[in-house]
Order: sequence, then structure tokens, then C-alpha cells
Amino acid sequence: MTGAHGCKIVVGVPSTAAELDDYIVDPRGRNLMSAQHLTAQIYTRQIMTPLAREIAQWSQLGGSVYTGATSETLATALADGPTLALILVSHWQDLPIPAIELFDGMRRIEEIANAFPSDYVGAIDLCICQATGLAKALMSRAPDCIVRWENVETTPAIWFPVYTLAFTLMRDRGITYMSAMDEAIRGFLYVSKAELEPSAIGISRRFWRRGGCPG
Repeated sequence: MTGAHGCKIVVGVPSTAAELDDYIVDPRGRNLMSAQHLTAQIYTRQIMTPLAREIAQWSQLGGSVYTGATSETLATALADGPTLALILVSHWQDLPIPAIELFDGMRRIEEIANAFPSDYVGAIDLCICQATGLAKALMSRAPDCIVRWENVETTPAIWFPVYTLAFTLMRDRGITYMSAMDEAIRGFLYVSKAELEPSAIGISRRFWRRGGCPG
């Protein structure tokens, strides 16, 4: 396999105009836009358009992209051939309960973690703000997995081209997902320091953890 084959990108937030219309008409408890005070126009400009652009690249580089993700999509993605890495693009809430946004509503972190088999050994990349609680649940569920996560609030769109570069490095150099992401992050810090959020990127680079729970 070459490129991003074996990398599954599960998208739990709107990535098309139709998905955004559905969100507005029937939120089903989802709260990304209200929590972040986003109008449809701002969401489209800041998140949806950059996301849709990179999704096309991810597919071309061999990644398997699952948009409109519900609570059943994680299991579907994991069952759909070998999984080297699963990237979850979504939104986190702390209250009233810790939960992750998917298209069928806000789902408890235990439900997300339990979608993974206990013997899962691939990487899990959480493109989600402040996801330490989910990271802990995932590592408890699958002790041999490797998790990258954010423990700060960040702008998700800054990560979309980082994934594209990582997938390109996987294709061109035949390196692992974790190595490709580390190199992609270093590259973006070098060429785009004014645009990225160095504190968030720096924190995330230290957060490749295998097994156990973070201290």
C-alpha cells in the first residue's frame, strides 16, 4: 500500500452545503455553531470550505473519507479493511456531559471509545479541541493504540493541510503515519509561523502516547 491507504478520516461536522443545511434545520443536539457563535457564512468560510478542499486531496492520496459521520460510522470505518490510522474531525463539549459531535447528535466519549476493538494497535488522531478526556478513554479501551490529541482550543482548519502534507509524505517516502505527521507539523511551523498556533502544535507533538493514561 502507498500513500494514505489504511488511513480513515471520519468527519463529524458539516463538509457540504447540504450537510450544513441539515444542521441548521435539525441540529439534533449538535452545538458546534452555537457554542462557537458561528453563523452559516462564517462556518462556511472558516471550516467547511477549507475542509472540503482538503477532503478532495485526502481521497486522491489514498485516504478513506467518511463524511456525515454518525455513531455507527466509526465501526463501519474500522471494519472497512486494515486501519493504520483513524482521524476523527469533530467538536467537543464539556457540559452537560463530555461528548463528541456526530451527525446523530452529541455522543458520550465512552460510546466513541467503545467503537474501537480492545486490541486496536493503530494510531488515533483527534482533530478536536480539548480532547484529553476522549484520549484517556481511548487508551483505556485499547491500551496498545497511539493517540494524538489537543488539550487546548484551536482552529481546526489549520490542521487540514497538515494532514494533506502527511499523506503526501507517506506516499513519497513510505514512512509511517506518526512519522509523517511529526514531519508535517515541523514543516508547517517553519513555513507558516505567523498563521499557525505554535502553542497548540507544540503541545500536540508531545501527545503521541501509547497505552496507559496521560498524567
